[in-house]
Amino acid sequence: MQLSEETLIAEPRGYHVGTLIFLHGLGDTGAGWFSTFQQIQRKNPGIRVVCPTAPVQAVTLNRGMPMPSWYDIKGFDKLVETYDGIEDTFAIVRDLITKEASLISSDKIVLAGFSQGAAMSMYVGFQYPEPLAAIVALSGYLPLHTKFPELAHEANKNTKLFAAHGNRDNTVKLEFGQLAHDIIANFNSNATFKVYPNLQHSVSKAEEQQVKEFIISALSP
Repeated sequence: MQLSEETLIAEPRGYHVGTLIFLHGLGDTGAGWFSTFQQIQRKNPGIRVVCPTAPVQAVTLNRGMPMPSWYDIKGFDKLVETYDGIEDTFAIVRDLITKEASLISSDKIVLAGFSQGAAMSMYVGFQYPEPLAAIVALSGYLPLHTKFPELAHEANKNTKLFAAHGNRDNTVKLEFGQLAHDIIANFNSNATFKVYPNLQHSVSKAEEQQVKEFIISALSP
């Protein structure tokens, strides 16, 4: 299994100070988020922005039709322990981080995502064996949530987490995002969780602004 489209990259302008890797949600592509986070270079032109697209695969939730997906999803009504194909894409995202870490120290890399991509950012980020700058999870949930504290690697057990959720999210329930944060906060004092009022399964302008500020701060010297 491999990434399905060419990864979109905004090269840093001038000195490379850090890298943002952003993972999209189910059925989306890297292009869906690229322009949003490319704007971060207006305040810090030294940030490299990397937006990959997940492999195209059959998704049970989509009646078996293929779409970009980090793993198979049967539904959003309840949390399950694991997901078919997640270990394959775990390796893809891990290798992507390692590739970026050949250009800059891993502790200058932020791993972020939305929805299914947020699940991957937490699942891969906290298990990555070298320290990262920060992890961002927007409208997400945590795979293997009951076992996750045992899986987290010492290198990232205290890595900053910015997690956020809309209180009217009918796709990924707010309680799933809250649970992910609470599990991680049990071993990580640098985990924060913000709830945005009247927000459904999307990102508001206020949330987008706070995420960008968090990323810029995490990648500041």
